[in-house]
Amino acid sequence: MKASIHTKKGRLPMPAVLTQLLKEFKRDPNAIAEHLSKAFPITSVCRDDLWHAFAGTSDEMQGGKRMLMMTDNEMTQLARYMAEDYCSQLFHDSLRIIFRERFMKVRR
Repeated sequence: MKASIHTKKGRLPMPAVLTQLLKEFKRDPNAIAEHLSKAFPITSVCRDDLWHAFAGTSDEMQGGKRMLMMTDNEMTQLARYMAEDYCSQLFHDSLRIIFRERFMKVRR
């Protein structure tokens, strides 16, 4: 059976490269699981975002009126839908691209 660690999102198989990194950094598997699971906020959504999303569109007036009537509960729902959509469509690709561009390139 392959080695694994337990994170907040469940069991994470430990590929050979992670096992090697643990040895190199002399990290306890439990400490690394906590380190891997620490969450950092990405973004939020507000009514002003809706205003800008509809500005200059054919349904600017209708979108603007509805935006002004949005309750906090509806905004929470919208944020949840946005997070689900982002995570299912773009999250991992964007994460990989931005990480490579910003953190893996050699800086001169």
